Amino acid sequence: MWIYQRLKFFGWILLGLVVVFLLIVPAAFSFLVPLTGYSQTLFRWMQPIEFVQKVLVHVLTMAWMFFLGGCLASFLNVVAWRVPRGKSILGSSHCPTCGNRLAFRDNMPFVGWLRNSGLCRHCDASISVRYLIAEIVLGSIFLILGSVVFLSGAANWPIEKVLQPAGFEHLLFSLNWDVIKVLAWHLTLVCCLFTFALIEFDGLRIPKSIAIIGLSVVCVVAAVAPDVWLVLWRQPIFLWQANELSRLDQILNPALGAGVGFAVGWVNQWATSSSLEHRSAQVVGVILVGAFLGWQAVLAVGSINLFVWLCRYLLLRRLARERLVTPAGCLLLATVVHLLLWSSFYS
Repeated sequence: MWIYQRLKFFGWILLGLVVVFLLIVPAAFSFLVPLTGYSQTLFRWMQPIEFVQKVLVHVLTMAWMFFLGGCLASFLNVVAWRVPRGKSILGSSHCPTCGNRLAFRDNMPFVGWLRNSGLCRHCDASISVRYLIAEIVLGSIFLILGSVVFLSGAANWPIEKVLQPAGFEHLLFSLNWDVIKVLAWHLTLVCCLFTFALIEFDGLRIPKSIAIIGLSVVCVVAAVAPDVWLVLWRQPIFLWQANELSRLDQILNPALGAGVGFAVGWVNQWATSSSLEHRSAQVVGVILVGAFLGWQAVLAVGSINLFVWLCRYLLLRRLARERLVTPAGCLLLATVVHLLLWSSFYS
């Protein structure tokens, strides 16, 4: 509970700073400048205020990305629990112990669990800390990937032209929607792999419906927005010029990637797991990596995945905590690492 109180306190402070520096101060300057002009005193005050405004924009953007990841993790937790058990994802959330419907404030990412101290508000039954950890993990992934893309101007992508000025402050005035589109595509893949990791953590197999939905999304996007593939199937590097894409490119980008992913997935599952449910997550996961990113990414992600799994095997086995990071979790981590260092594979 004390963590929630501290977060609430800092939240009110942040809100106060936002109101003062992003609303009141700009309004005051817009009123004073026509009356006094750009005096030396006014100019001297503007520089530190602009610095504080820039910091606030960065903090707000990062907080929003973290919160967005937490919201999706909250939903994917429901998907990972209900779909493998043959239940519908429609309908409101409820306590598994007493069956009472959870209020909106109880479902708020991070806040809901902390506010109730991990207990049901109706029956005081314990709610697994897994929900909070999942929200923090996916929120952190969204924060890291989004920050690297926007703060570096998408320098981590395998492209040879400037897409977005570096810095969060440019999102309001020079936002490149192509960057948003590609980033959303990558985050969609991350959400799929994250769901696989949650299902595998419960010791269940990946339902065919989830795999079919993922591949269906790939087919639709290949038809309407083929420029989300940064690396073309027939080139070691693609300069991201959508007008060069032919119909063959639209088909072979995901198809060849999925095919290579199937082969690499079987190699990965043979090397990293033995149980049937782990095998399905490995194969389907790597197939989606290839379908989303291309066959070149599959080779890199497969190699990173084997390294991550080896580190997990050596470190967690001694602590008897291997179940904490499943093979699907290793694949998720390998994919995130690849997305962060993608350009280095083509340098």
